[in-house]
Amino acid sequence: MAGIYVATSHHDLGAIALNKVLELKEAQDTAAAAAMQRKTNEERQLELKVKNIREKGNDPASWNSKELKMMVKWLKWPGDAPLPNWKGTLLQRYEATKTCNEQDRSYLKDGEHAILHDNALEEEAAAGGGGETTTNEGEEAMAV
Repeated sequence: MAGIYVATSHHDLGAIALNKVLELKEAQDTAAAAAMQRKTNEERQLELKVKNIREKGNDPASWNSKELKMMVKWLKWPGDAPLPNWKGTLLQRYEATKTCNEQDRSYLKDGEHAILHDNALEEEAAAGGGGETTTNEGEEAMAV
């Protein structure tokens, strides 16, 4: 009987329930707006860091691991493998992605492909005798 009553639109949500639903909706909207603002701020900061690295005019091989990781992160596309940790593989990833379109990195354009794995690149770097790696905080450490 209640289903028929609701289906014919003869129901009242009640002031308390309506206010609770409106509060929840407002909280969701506020959280979504804050997340969008945070993402926009992070994107702007990353763009400024990339601009500073490029203004130095150095050869990518002379960049340290932190700078390489920043550039690779800037050129990372959805669907790409996680960022590598070794300086050699970071450099190879940068070389593989440096020609990608930077204007809209939210999706791949025609003819652009995601880098699905870096296993082969990491194995080559490991066989090459180790190298420089970075931690999650961006600090540099020497690999053993």
